[in-house]
Amino acid sequence: MSTGTNKYDNGQTYFSKIILDFDTALFKAARSVEEDYVIVKNKKTGVEKEYRTQTEFFGRSEKVLGGVLGDWCEFVGWNLTRGDFEITKHSRIKSDFEDDPVEYAMREFNLHVGRVKNSNIAEDYLIVIGGFEKNFRYDVAKIQPYKGARKEKPIVFADLKDKVIAQYKNKIQLAEGCEADDVLGWYATENQETFRKTGEYPYVLGYIDKDLKQLWGPSVNLDKITSGVTYISPKESTEYFCIQLLKGDKATDNILGVGEISQETREMYGIRKGNGVGDVAANAILEGSKNGREMFVRVVDAYKKAYPEPITLESGDIYTWKDFLRENALLLWMQRKEGQRFDIIEFLEKEAKIDLEKVDLIAEEINGKKQIKQKEETSND
Repeated sequence: MSTGTNKYDNGQTYFSKIILDFDTALFKAARSVEEDYVIVKNKKTGVEKEYRTQTEFFGRSEKVLGGVLGDWCEFVGWNLTRGDFEITKHSRIKSDFEDDPVEYAMREFNLHVGRVKNSNIAEDYLIVIGGFEKNFRYDVAKIQPYKGARKEKPIVFADLKDKVIAQYKNKIQLAEGCEADDVLGWYATENQETFRKTGEYPYVLGYIDKDLKQLWGPSVNLDKITSGVTYISPKESTEYFCIQLLKGDKATDNILGVGEISQETREMYGIRKGNGVGDVAANAILEGSKNGREMFVRVVDAYKKAYPEPITLESGDIYTWKDFLRENALLLWMQRKEGQRFDIIEFLEKEAKIDLEKVDLIAEEINGKKQIKQKEETSND
């Protein structure tokens, strides 16, 4: 019944239940009833005026004035700069929804649920959203603040969340002290165990956040729900986690990753000089890995070479390469069981059986074999 080389893809298209990471749906629904605007204040005169965006007033260029201000400076002959103005960002409920913004947001949320119910992917559904207890990652993060200066929640978010919980009741599971995708990780573990025993999956995971690629088995992108079910293999999930360990997650969760890789690592994998690690560099480091163990060897080697000496963080904590790797892994790892605190160093030593003290030699040996193979393939061509 397999549909290809991925033996974990059994071709199943219908499931007992779809487990939904709906934090994004909740946010989008709350956001749908509000609009952003900026207040521009002339520092000299104190006069304030509203604009839709900062770009509308200043233009797109950081060096040359554009937008409304640029037009007026050119027309009148003013000699003004960005520094002459103060910008503050604001949000408000759209005028069309002022009578009952929570109800309108609830309708939008229901549309998200309706699309899932009409997709004919599963017999039942479970909505997972963030709970009320603090996510443990905020206390773990020492390298950089977890999620950084993320924008505040939408105006009606809290009220909408209460309404969603009240309406959907037994269809809701709250992620307390963790994130919604952690809870999906718990269900993924149960899914995998059932598949190994029976060859069938009881659940399909519904997501928007790409982090779910860490979890092997069936999943569906809720933004492209009509595209059907995707199957991730264990090797693909390991590769994705290793890419995260190298790249971090700066845009969403403010996780550094390995940061700046060493010149030695760049030369070993033919990576050009650049800032940080992107997709190209991460893929170059992992390319040709035969299995998860080799992937982890390369990741560890990159960390060891990036942090040859301990570093004192702003918090005062002194971090070695192991500490950088351990924290990043704990922040990025999606729990496989409730309350799990993943320790990658323990995992590498006890389960992956990697000698961390000799990992540089192992990495050089693996890379050497890779280069020999490439030369042989080139000569055969």
